[in-house]
Amino acid sequence: MRRPNEICPRNIPVNREALNKNIEKEIADFESSKSLGVTGTAGLEMDRIKDFPAFVEKVQTGMKYDTNIMGIVVEEANAYFNGQQSLDKVIKNIEKRAKLVVQERA
Repeated sequence: MRRPNEICPRNIPVNREALNKNIEKEIADFESSKSLGVTGTAGLEMDRIKDFPAFVEKVQTGMKYDTNIMGIVVEEANAYFNGQQSLDKVIKNIEKRAKLVVQERA
């Protein structure tokens, strides 16, 4: 379910046509909720929806999420949270394993 101040799904399409379709759907959903008598920050939300494509155009960098390294972090963090290893040991393990993954890719 979408959070109240989230105007688009977490995954924003990189294809402009797909983004525009998402925006059109948001506007249609907004108009539909307005016709149902839903009130609140309606004007603000519509402004945010309409301004969103311009916001996306200004983005110059993206975030890369490495599932392999995140898996290492989760696995090692579990050992800490379960009381099996100290924080220092977990940090060293994460650094060692993540470094190895990066080196293997080079």
